[in-house]
Amino acid sequence: MKSFLTLAVILSVAIGVFYAVTSSNLLVRYSYDVYACASPSGETIELTFNDIKIGENVVLNNANGESTLEILQASQETVMFKKQSETFTLERVEKRLLRELDALVSILYCDVSSFRM
Repeated sequence: MKSFLTLAVILSVAIGVFYAVTSSNLLVRYSYDVYACASPSGETIELTFNDIKIGENVVLNNANGESTLEILQASQETVMFKKQSETFTLERVEKRLLRELDALVSILYCDVSSFRM
């Protein structure tokens, strides 16, 4: 009975350690997040982030081509970056992208895909 209890405790600890390591980012060597955003009018924008931090780059794909932009502000809730006269604010919790051009604001709703290796 004592050996069974010891085996159960060891197995529980091993499963706990395995879960903690695999669910964290300890083993991640490469990762990126893709936000595929679309407006009700049919406009689509795809954003690819390797790392969401101030100063890092985001790749923006739309009908006009691909652009690499610098992240100007970043938090758990929002990410902001600019392309010439356009300002983009990604609301991560609500999964929507606000595009401001002059005084016009467009709202695009996003689907998120994450890749971790």
